[in-house]
Amino acid sequence: MFDQPPKRWDMKVLLTGATGFIGRHMYQHLQPETEIVTLNRNQSPYQSPHISANLSAEVPPLNDHAFTRIIHAAGHAHRVPRSKKEKEAFFKVNLTGTQNLLKALERNSSLPKEFVLISTVAVYGLEKGEDISEEAPALAVDPYGRSKYLAEKEVLEWCKAHQVKALVLRLPLVAGNRAPGNWQAMVKGIKKRRFFTIGGGH
Repeated sequence: MFDQPPKRWDMKVLLTGATGFIGRHMYQHLQPETEIVTLNRNQSPYQSPHISANLSAEVPPLNDHAFTRIIHAAGHAHRVPRSKKEKEAFFKVNLTGTQNLLKALERNSSLPKEFVLISTVAVYGLEKGEDISEEAPALAVDPYGRSKYLAEKEVLEWCKAHQVKALVLRLPLVAGNRAPGNWQAMVKGIKKRRFFTIGGGH
């Protein structure tokens, strides 16, 4: 956990995946008090400084920005892989992308004080459960859950070696405006007046 975090206006944040669902809401929440640099493979719609890079394929230049906090929200999700290539995409984005980000930070003129990784409850490999403790074993074998767990290990080991505070957020289904994945499918189903049960109808 972070003790006495710096005030927002004293921070400089690198936000990856800023145009994704979670990243977009984080960006809006941090603005305007926080200085933000975004990192995406596409052009940024924001006014903030932007680094254009494909983390799954390259180590990006961070241009010697002195970041206080890294929020790594970029990731590959909301897809059911149907081929070997689609399975590999999870590891290229979630694992290799994280490794390339860590390499970029090592090459930068200064290290961040904090690193926040957006992960998932899918690392537990469970279809259902109540009050799952973070001490529960990571049993995921699917590409999404497994790649995110391996990314967690990379971040925690790197942060420990470089004395950077680390926070891994294993998020469940996240609801909100324009949410993708299962939530979006459920909302569309309701709008089309389709009947379905939740929790076996209980």
